[in-house]
Amino acid sequence: MDKMGAFSVVRRCLKITTGQEYAAKIINTKKLSARGYPNDLKQVLWEYGGWKDHQKLEREARICRLLKHPNI
Repeated sequence: MDKMGAFSVVRRCLKITTGQEYAAKIINTKKLSARGYPNDLKQVLWEYGGWKDHQKLEREARICRLLKHPNI
């Protein structure tokens, strides 16, 4: 079962060789581009306290863009 958020989706994954279950967070980095945000969305995030969460996700996306790994 997938869990969707404004910027990402979390999917349940299974490592077939071990049967171990994992969660994979898939972030839509294009949605996190601050330049791509309409001003009204920035205002809503700020007013409802989501701005700090947005900043954390933005930082996570910037880091992921720098990584060179097939799973990221």
